[in-house]
Amino acid sequence: MDNETEKMIQKILETARGLFVAKGYEGISMREIAAACGLSKAGLYYHFTDKQDLFLAILDDQLNDLEAALVEIESKGGSARSKIRAFLTNIFSQTANQTGVIRLASQEMGKVDPAARADFNQRYQEKFLNHLAAIWTEGMADGEIRSVDAQLSVWALLGLMYPYLNRHFNNSLEAERMIDFIESVLFDGIASK
Repeated sequence: MDNETEKMIQKILETARGLFVAKGYEGISMREIAAACGLSKAGLYYHFTDKQDLFLAILDDQLNDLEAALVEIESKGGSARSKIRAFLTNIFSQTANQTGVIRLASQEMGKVDPAARADFNQRYQEKFLNHLAAIWTEGMADGEIRSVDAQLSVWALLGLMYPYLNRHFNNSLEAERMIDFIESVLFDGIASK
């Protein structure tokens, strides 16, 4: 792929990401996306076969970014707790459109055909969930975390994060406070000692 084509695809992905986050999967048309990108509808279809293809490309782009962040976090070493905190910090320092895509994926995947959804879910497991589960597994092996189901722990983390994915923090202190809360609930619980 030449540089100009790559730039155009990135422009389309970024523009469409914002539109999907703002209006949802069914709330936006390929014609509107094309116009926002300064393309004809045919020009948009040159790069993406249909709206589902574009939507999945946006999700895959975000998934690749998440995987890269997790690989970097894992490579730095440290405790499971410090790695999860680094992951939380990464997520909540992203733009509203980036975190909105995470929320959008969970809300809109039912609109994607079952075969494409199954393919994406496999990539999501391999590129994202398995990395988080590896952090848990390592924490258990190091004696930092009691023996628990790593996959369930990942879903617990994501469940704690989900309500905050569409929230804009006025300053870094607000985000830090929320990260402290999620980390504390996850690793220390909420029961009085």
